Amino acid sequence: MKGDATKAKFVSSLYELAKNNPIDKITVKQISKNCGLTSQTFYNHFPDKFELALWAYKCKVDELFVEYKEGSIDWAELLKGFIEGYDKNSRFIMNAFKNTHGADSYLAKSALYLKEKMEAAALRIKGEDILDIDTEYLIHGYVCALLNIIALWIDDNKSINEDVMVRIMQDAMPAKLSCIFAP
Repeated sequence: MKGDATKAKFVSSLYELAKNNPIDKITVKQISKNCGLTSQTFYNHFPDKFELALWAYKCKVDELFVEYKEGSIDWAELLKGFIEGYDKNSRFIMNAFKNTHGADSYLAKSALYLKEKMEAAALRIKGEDILDIDTEYLIHGYVCALLNIIALWIDDNKSINEDVMVRIMQDAMPAKLSCIFAP
């Protein structure tokens, strides 16, 4: 088994273990044993279980931003893809949000990654080398709002459908960012 397939096996193992255990209580040894691989193999791919938890998220975000960059999806479709990923893995996501803290916080790490992707996209779209401070702060605030809105939605047992969530997420975007991402 090579690269991404091995990583995916570790992710599946973590998701399975997280069904009944807080993420902060699951060990690398348990993750490895559960999927029939060694801890050394784990460490060949990830520095810790928190980076493992983030890997699948990063893959999905990367995929969505590639499609957005290529023009095969617009901003609303990117948000829908984002929501679908959270919906599919909602139990795991809430476990990660509630049971990771500080430097290992899933929420903080996923927000940082999404912020970096949005900043890179904004630079490309605007044709600039450096973003103005207003845009940087608005992106940061928007990302934090998105992730908190999604956490609220999941915690509220997804009481509204995905299309309504996408509209809410679009409505939450500041006008200055809408001009960039969803003109």
